[in-house]
Amino acid sequence: MREAINKPTGEITATDLAGLTELEAEGAWGSEIMDLTGLEYAVNLTRLWLWRNQISDISALSGLTNLTRLWLNSNQVSDLSTLSGLTNLTRLELHDNPLSTQAKQDIATLRARGVDASY
Repeated sequence: MREAINKPTGEITATDLAGLTELEAEGAWGSEIMDLTGLEYAVNLTRLWLWRNQISDISALSGLTNLTRLWLNSNQVSDLSTLSGLTNLTRLELHDNPLSTQAKQDIATLRARGVDASY
C-alpha cells in the first residue's frame, strides 16, 4: 500500500487512500493479503487487481462504488453479496475461487446487469 500511495513512512490516512484510482496488489509481489480492512477508504478506485492472495472476505469493497474493473483471481472468495451495490462495475474476474452456489447466482445477476464476469 505504501508503494502505491508513495508514502514510505508515517500513518496512512483516509485522505491518502482517497487519492488512489488504481491499485495492483498481486501475490506475484510476494504479498499474501488476507484482510482488506482499510481499503474501504480508497473510495476513488476504479481498477483493483488482487490476484493470487488469500482473500476470503471482500466486504471492504462494498462501498467502492467507483470500481469499474475488479480482478480477484486465485483467492479464497466464496461470497459475492457485497458486490451488488457496485453499479459502475463492468468487468469482474473470479477464476480459481471456491465460489458458493449463491455466488454463482450473484454472477448471473451481475451479468444480466451488463457486467462482463468470468469464473
